[in-house]
Amino acid sequence: CAGIPGMIDLAVNLVKPHSTVVIPGWCTQQDSFLPMIAMQKELRLQFTALYSRDDFQYVVDTMANDTQAGYRAMITNTVSLEQLPATFEQLRQPSNEVKVLVTPNAL
Repeated sequence: CAGIPGMIDLAVNLVKPHSTVVIPGWCTQQDSFLPMIAMQKELRLQFTALYSRDDFQYVVDTMANDTQAGYRAMITNTVSLEQLPATFEQLRQPSNEVKVLVTPNAL
């Protein structure tokens, strides 16, 4: 997750069959994993794309404008830490959720 060598291998070994392993961390060192395990589990590996300067500028401009059409409109649910396990279970099914915000101190 944090771009540390060995994380892909760890994730491939820990996930259930037919899962997707998403690799968002930028690892600047050579890394390896045993493809046979991923193949036996029929895993999908998804590497994230990097953002451009224009992408970050769009976010900054949207937040500065503070419009409902901006980032606040993407938050479709707010949950507490206590609600998080049940929320994850609900998100296993298709839904209209876009961004679930976790508020640790919410009641």
